[in-house]
Amino acid sequence: MIVVDASIFAKLILDEPDSGTAGKLIADAMDAGETLLAPTLLVQETLQIGLRWSIPAETTLDFIETLRTGGFQMREPARPEYELASKIAQFGDP
Repeated sequence: MIVVDASIFAKLILDEPDSGTAGKLIADAMDAGETLLAPTLLVQETLQIGLRWSIPAETTLDFIETLRTGGFQMREPARPEYELASKIAQFGDP
């Protein structure tokens, strides 16, 4: 399982130095049947990034929908997952 955050999605919708690497990560994972997961908050974060760079919301939403149709999963994390993520952010991977 690969958990994707908004920084990866930013690289997918913007032309950044490692956008190709991010695209390859997602494409290879989907081709291999790897589970790709993101919190539902990713939609709002990605929309905000797109709008900041003048990418229409419809374009960003279409892109996200294409990924979801391809198997990309989004779900709301449970409290223990938020707590674990907070610990990892503060202290590193346990």
